[in-house]
Amino acid sequence: MKLIQSITFILLFITQLGFAQSKKEKLEQLFEFYNQQNVFNGSVFISEKGETLLNKGYGLSNVALKKENTPNSIFQIYSITKTFTATVILKLVEEKKLSLQDKLSKFYPDYPDASTIS
Repeated sequence: MKLIQSITFILLFITQLGFAQSKKEKLEQLFEFYNQQNVFNGSVFISEKGETLLNKGYGLSNVALKKENTPNSIFQIYSITKTFTATVILKLVEEKKLSLQDKLSKFYPDYPDASTIS
């Protein structure tokens, strides 16, 4: 639960920042700060309009071996993908790019029974 709260806070914080510095610098400082405070350990990829703003690993992926996280580190995130998916879908609904009533066939017309899935 702490992980979900931390990720949610970070995402909300990032979207509300007024960047005096470049976005890249501010994002890197933010994640470095959270890593130093032992609040965040992992890999981050953030892009905006096709431009990569941050692609970096923070902390250790294996403490015993002192192996550092990289942008390509693999994590077992289990069911948290459902939370990410729901957040992205609701953001698209908010931006009027998607409706909760849209059928899957609108996006994947060749998918079997797509017209019955919303």
